Amino acid sequence: MTKTTDMTRSPRDIPDLVTSFLPFDEDAMDTIFADNDDIDVLAASLGSFAVAGSFAIQKLDESGRRDFCKRLAALSEGVVPSWTVEAVLRSIEGDHDALTGTDPALTSQIHMYGLLLLSTDYLTRQECLKLHSAAVERAREYRPGLASLPR
Repeated sequence: MTKTTDMTRSPRDIPDLVTSFLPFDEDAMDTIFADNDDIDVLAASLGSFAVAGSFAIQKLDESGRRDFCKRLAALSEGVVPSWTVEAVLRSIEGDHDALTGTDPALTSQIHMYGLLLLSTDYLTRQECLKLHSAAVERAREYRPGLASLPR
């Protein structure tokens, strides 16, 4: 399979990509990044994280939320500070100013670590599968904006 680069094509692969993110399939990641359009992969992973993160975080109290942020930071081996994880969580909850002053290179890593952590420790397989259609919808919403960004 060849990597697709036509940014105007239909995002028909997004449902298949979301299936690899919810639940997170670590073994599929090399193939996903090698064989698919970068915009589709980014849209699918961001959409999956936004939906799964919102769902999981609603069930946590303040202490649980802090623990999630610390665990994600630890999973990144210190690359992503826990305060940045909290900023991303506030962003997916609708706080449009939450990411002001954060490093985009760091925030872009959070959704992948987050999907892994959510899939293994916070959501059941059944919950992940129930969130699939909402994640596909969110990914399709994100795709046009992501495709318009300079590369």
